[in-house]
Amino acid sequence: MQLHNGEVEGAPNGEVGGARSFLTPGSGSVGMTPLPGTDLWDEVEDQVNTKDWQLFDIAHAVLPTKMPLDEFYRQYAGLWSHANDVRYRLRGRMRVHLELAAALAQGKVSVGALRKGMRMGLVLSSPKTFLRAHEESPERLSRGAELLPS
Repeated sequence: MQLHNGEVEGAPNGEVGGARSFLTPGSGSVGMTPLPGTDLWDEVEDQVNTKDWQLFDIAHAVLPTKMPLDEFYRQYAGLWSHANDVRYRLRGRMRVHLELAAALAQGKVSVGALRKGMRMGLVLSSPKTFLRAHEESPERLSRGAELLPS
């Protein structure tokens, strides 16, 4: 499955929410991001809606979506949240936490890496995370233009 133009290709009815039944533990979702020099870029370059290269990170929509951006990211963040819920439901929250504690005790993971991973899960489950980057985009582009020779 892949997220493309506000739809999850390979999900029932192309709905982002419909992808929830397909997620498995450890899975996540990424947006289709066309990058210069790729076949995908050649196909969709005229549809790319930003020149803010910081948004070209497989997590942000740089192509038009079929739903308003805030709804798109609400659904997208919901996929990340649901992936965590699936992991906890199938493996059990206590078991997941015990396995993390064991990995920490055995030195397989550092406290810093564990904190970073937990923060990442919270961040990816919030649509505000994704929308903020779009809201800050005009300022980034303006600052970038100031650096270019006139």
